[in-house]
Amino acid sequence: MQTKTTLSKSPIKIEISLDNMPKPVRRVLLVPGDINFHRLNHVIISVFIWENDSSYVFVDNVNRPKTKIGELRGKNIPENQNLLNPKRTYLQRSFLLKGKGAPFQYIYHHKYRWSHTITFQEITPEDLEKYDGKEVLLEYEGINPPENLGGAEAYRVFREIVNNPKNALRDALLEFVDWTPQDLEEEDDSLHLSQWLEDLMEEYEDILEDERWERKHKRNQETIEVD
Repeated sequence: MQTKTTLSKSPIKIEISLDNMPKPVRRVLLVPGDINFHRLNHVIISVFIWENDSSYVFVDNVNRPKTKIGELRGKNIPENQNLLNPKRTYLQRSFLLKGKGAPFQYIYHHKYRWSHTITFQEITPEDLEKYDGKEVLLEYEGINPPENLGGAEAYRVFREIVNNPKNALRDALLEFVDWTPQDLEEEDDSLHLSQWLEDLMEEYEDILEDERWERKHKRNQETIEVD
């Protein structure tokens, strides 16, 4: 159970790195100080352009986790995962304060299990000038691997095949994952991802507003039925 510490509104700076990649794949962001893990999941999906699978978990330690926050859905998922509700748990309380700012992990997609390491960073005055109360992408490095490969080890084998034009599996594998590596300028990619993040978080806000309306409508209906 988390201590009900008042959440600071000051932004939190985090670096998110995709684990075990042959080349760095990382994003650095400012996020609101009161961000919960449900929203943080959507932020990560936005800046890594994952396909928004509903199965994910944040843990303080991959091998022996004491804190597990998220949602696990799909086939062959064990029951009694003891997951904390991501809508009611907060980055600031769980890992910045309680976890004393230690790095933690985010595992996306129960089947493919893409693992990310998240570390807290020191905020600079220049960072604060870019912050307007919403998520901000500060740095970008690396193109995301194809999601449906099945994790970092499969990606390593994939690269060996696609980087060898003589490999008979190359064309079929590229077609299967529907992915073509692109040598884009980092600045252009950063602008693209920044806009992508902004657009998707606006959609997220619309979803939250719809959920609030549905809850209010349901309460009103229950009140009418009782009367």
